[in-house]
Amino acid sequence: MAKRGKVNCWEHFDCKRSRHGKELAGTYCPVSLTSACNGINGGIDAGRICWEIEGTFCTETKCGASDARGGFEFKEKRCSWCEFKSLVRAEEKAAFKETRYPSASNSGRASPFRKR
Repeated sequence: MAKRGKVNCWEHFDCKRSRHGKELAGTYCPVSLTSACNGINGGIDAGRICWEIEGTFCTETKCGASDARGGFEFKEKRCSWCEFKSLVRAEEKAAFKETRYPSASNSGRASPFRKR
């Protein structure tokens, strides 16, 4: 469960695709459905490790065209400078998890999973 004061990506970007929100616009984003990531970086589901989830509905317009934002090739290049990821990194400090896989955590390597 998220600790008090820590926000998830859908709260930060005021996203209407979270299953945890009061409103829904379209289908649920996979970030809010990935319970296996619950607790990582203090988030709910994958709410504070969204850069690891393919098929997201990222609303950060600085990132690029909306149809490309959820793909892994795009995420590997752009999420590294996302304002939300920077916020999570700053809040978590040494406890920050770059990836949801412990063996690759904080190593600077690309995520070890992809849809094939």
